[in-house]
Amino acid sequence: MIRLMCLALAVCLLAGPLEGLATADCDSKLVGTSWECKFAFSDPLDDSTLCIEFGHYGLSSDFDMSVAGFDGHEGCTCVAAGSKKSPKFDAKSSNFECTEVNFPSSFLGKVGSKTLSGQYWDYTGLSGVASCTKLSSPCP
Repeated sequence: MIRLMCLALAVCLLAGPLEGLATADCDSKLVGTSWECKFAFSDPLDDSTLCIEFGHYGLSSDFDMSVAGFDGHEGCTCVAAGSKKSPKFDAKSSNFECTEVNFPSSFLGKVGSKTLSGQYWDYTGLSGVASCTKLSSPCP
């Protein structure tokens, strides 16, 4: 029995830390999903409900966000952590950020299993918050 326990300990030590196995990068939670998002903007006339999808649309090397009815995509990445000396890219399993190039804007979000929340802002000064629910089918 002692040999078996020693063997198990040796395998664990050789395998290294298991920290990354329990959580997935945010892109694995987002790519291939669709969300109905209710936006409240700094100008209430802009409040709206939009359908957002995540996938690989060719803009970012990580993943992209597409808003149904709008041209262009936002290039996205999982939020980094750490410092200049010890950066940790794709460190946040739930937090992500996206940037649009056709209409300069950004979206900072947090994804859960069935909900997504975020903050939007663009070059005109318009800002907003979003509360989203996961859809079972693609955006119309």
